Amino acid sequence: MRTTLLLFPIMVLFLSCERENEGIGNVDDTTSHGGSSEIICDGLFSVSEILKVHFAPANLKSGGHGFVAHQYDRGGLFGWGTGNRPTITTIESEDYSLFYDWGGYNTGGLWRTLSSEEWQYILSQRENARIKCGMGTVLGVPGVVLLPDNWAQPNGCTFKSGYGWRRNVYDLDQWNKMEKAGAVFLPVAGYRWGMETYYEGEGGYYWTSTTSFPTSPDANYLCFSDSYLDLGGGPRAMGCSVRLVQDKR
Repeated sequence: MRTTLLLFPIMVLFLSCERENEGIGNVDDTTSHGGSSEIICDGLFSVSEILKVHFAPANLKSGGHGFVAHQYDRGGLFGWGTGNRPTITTIESEDYSLFYDWGGYNTGGLWRTLSSEEWQYILSQRENARIKCGMGTVLGVPGVVLLPDNWAQPNGCTFKSGYGWRRNVYDLDQWNKMEKAGAVFLPVAGYRWGMETYYEGEGGYYWTSTTSFPTSPDANYLCFSDSYLDLGGGPRAMGCSVRLVQDKR
């Protein structure tokens, strides 16, 4: 009975995100871009009309100190705002009442977490946002591929925006070229509830710094599967992935 009580609300969260939050940025374009090796990409992403960011080299690692070795490594799953206590795994909402940015506490203060509004800007408001996001698989790991503002396709690689883990498939050599050109990969890692992990390899959940509304027990995250990508929300005690950014004005 205890297991059933825990599973029910979490399964509803996953399904409601898929049903109600479909298609941010309309990620369905099938345009393929030609190769180029002449333009040097700075790897920057606009998060507003006046601010750009550079993504951290990979997800935050388990324990909350530093990053995993590769972008296709899943990393840790953290309760919302637990930069000051990154290993906490309780399911009590009061343990997550305040937001402490992981970047401020565990990566030398150089990094921070994107807000919901900034994710929205990346996915649907920056120039050509629609064709700079697509599903993909890197070394067998599914996830979302994001392209920087001044993207230039490296020789020997292709990219198509749209849904489906097999939309873009990269081996190590191809991904190294994509990454060097500024591409960002968000691997699916599922989410954690207490000590149990769900939807690993099927769904991605990445925390934002934003609550659903000021007094809400929920917080917002970027969530995706092979057929949707949008902003959703869930209990702050959920363990989600964290990808930090650094401001570049």
